[in-house]
This record gives sequence, structure tokens and C-alpha cells, in this order.
Amino acid sequence: AGVPVPIHLAVAAAALLLLSLFVVPALPESRNAGATASVSTFGDRMRVWTEPRTLLIGVIIVGAAFAEGTANNWLALAMVEDRALTEATGAAYLTIFTGAMMIGRFCGGFLVDRFGRTATLRGALVLAVAGVLLVVFLVSPVGTIAGIVLWGLGASLGYPLSVSSAADSQQNAAARVSAVAALGALAFLVGPSIVGLIGEHSSLLIAFLVVGGLIAASLAASGASRPPVVHTAHDELSVGSAAETL
Repeated sequence: AGVPVPIHLAVAAAALLLLSLFVVPALPESRNAGATASVSTFGDRMRVWTEPRTLLIGVIIVGAAFAEGTANNWLALAMVEDRALTEATGAAYLTIFTGAMMIGRFCGGFLVDRFGRTATLRGALVLAVAGVLLVVFLVSPVGTIAGIVLWGLGASLGYPLSVSSAADSQQNAAARVSAVAALGALAFLVGPSIVGLIGEHSSLLIAFLVVGGLIAASLAASGASRPPVVHTAHDELSVGSAAETL
């Protein structure tokens, strides 16, 4: 619409401020009266970095962060430089991506309740890989837009489902969430730089294939999103009784 960038950003900032004035006071407090705080040492918190399940969840969140961060930083520019589209069209394509992500996150809870967390995560990652490939290899606007929609829908659930997976076990849950979130934040920071470096020596669309590979790695590690099996004292007693019987 030809609106200068400073005016655009000022209006956006004002809108966010007004929304926060209404939304933040309305946030409900969530407390569990029966919960007891667990005490953990620094060593206990650092030990989560050696847990195979936590590290595999880290692989999932790294791929998800690359998928989301790459589109946010480079999708519009890739459409302008590699597809010779106008800047406005590139911005519109990015808007389609963020809209698809919003829809995916709104619907994610229903899908997890219906199909389970791991199945939903795998489906989302498959959509993300398919979307990246369509964006890279299909030149037509329809194919590109379809790829962007699939990419956005697929990228929408990787980060939140990774964090919820890390919080499954109550013991050291905060440390696991912190570790997984730290890996995701690192991927958000480093990922765009890596993609930009590759794109400078080839093209951004070719660099997107690296993102597709990382999402595929997340898909391979998606089994770690299953809740861990908790062995209770009753289970151990049953196993012991069966062994004695044998």
C-alpha cells in the first residue's frame, strides 16, 4: 500500500501495546494446590544433557526451529531474488506462511487429542518436508503457494510439541524444558545465518534443501516424543513375583 516502514512499525507497536493492556490482565493463574516442589542439585539439572531422550527431542526442536526461522527470515527474499517476484508478492507469501502456522497451532491441540502427540508430530513434519520440496522445485505460483501452506502447517507444531515432550517427567522437568528450549533458541539464532551463507554461494532455494534435511532428521527422531514408560513399585513387584514363579 506504499505505507512508509516507520509508520507501519509504529502502528504495529501501538496495536500490540493496546492488545497487551487487555490480554495480560485476563490471563488466568494456574496453580496445583497439591503440588510439591522437588529439590534438585546443579548436577541433576546438568545431567539432563546426557539423557538420550532429551537429546533426541533436541534434534526434533532444532529441525522445527530451522523450518520456522528460515521461512521467517528468507522466504520473502527467496521469492524476490530466485523467482523474480515483486517485494510485495514476497511479503504476501510470507503472510501466507505465518497464517498457515497460526492455523496449525490453533488446530494442534485437537489433533493431539484425536491422534496422539507422536502421530501428530510425524504428520506435521512430513507436511513440512513436502512443503519445502514444493517451494524449491515448483515454479508455478499455485505450486509454490501450496508448498508454503504445507511448510507453515508442518512447522507450526514442532516447537510446542517438543517442549511438551520434554516436560513429561516431573523429575527435573524444568531442566529438560530449559535444555530443549536452549537448543531451539540456538537453532533460531544460527539457522538463518547458515541458510544465508549457503544461499550467498548458490541460491536461497538450494539452501532450503538443508532445512528439508534437518526436518527429515527431526522426523527420524520423532519417536522420542512418546511419553516415557514409568515403572512403579507395583510393576517391579509383579516382575519379581513372575521371576520367582519361573
